[in-house]
Amino acid sequence: EDMPGKSAFVDEPSCPESIERLGLDGEWHDAIGPVCTIHNSELVWAHPVDEASRRVPLGLDSRDGASVWMDNVDLQQRIFGQFRGSSILWATGDTWFRSSPVEIGRA
Repeated sequence: EDMPGKSAFVDEPSCPESIERLGLDGEWHDAIGPVCTIHNSELVWAHPVDEASRRVPLGLDSRDGASVWMDNVDLQQRIFGQFRGSSILWATGDTWFRSSPVEIGRA
């Protein structure tokens, strides 16, 4: 039950196991080209604006377990997206597609 003044959104990045269960790990691209790599609860931009904004925590919406969020430093806002199998549809209108699943750290 929701309480007035309380958000159902998690304010901290999700534990890596929660994000991992969604199957988000891997490389992602949009219609133009590579966007990022996701591993556990961290998003690493393919073309960061600067080194300080290269890595971004990825969070999980606790209400449905399929909505994700990230804090966009450039736009200075939290952006939400819906994970749908092999794509993420962002509230900004962007759609990312899985390039390939990645087993990071395994040779």
